Amino acid sequence: MPSRKAVAVLAMLLLVPLSCKSAPTEPDAVFTADMRADLSRLVGAEQAYKTANGSYTTSTAAMLAALAQWPSAGVTVTLIYATATSFGATATHTQTTRVCAVYFGTTPPVQLLIGVTLTSGQPACGT
Repeated sequence: MPSRKAVAVLAMLLLVPLSCKSAPTEPDAVFTADMRADLSRLVGAEQAYKTANGSYTTSTAAMLAALAQWPSAGVTVTLIYATATSFGATATHTQTTRVCAVYFGTTPPVQLLIGVTLTSGQPACGT
């Protein structure tokens, strides 16, 4: 009859390969979190810009001036459209193929770029 120690070692040897399979997706989660955080900061900056100027902006330079240390390393944020009442943007990361998007206001055409339904002001990422 095997000892408890041998059973424990055997169980660990069987479980280690299972945990290794999930490891590659963890970095992807970090990158998408960076993209979502940058898009959330963009929402705040766009709202502040609209308060000061009466409409949203598609100027990435204006947003960079409004936000310190933005975007995160490896992230590119692109302002797709802006009107007096709405705006939309996407974010990509050099380390993943996923694309995240956000819109605020009336029309969410950016959701077509990522293939998921968006809620105004809430960043989401496609698969």
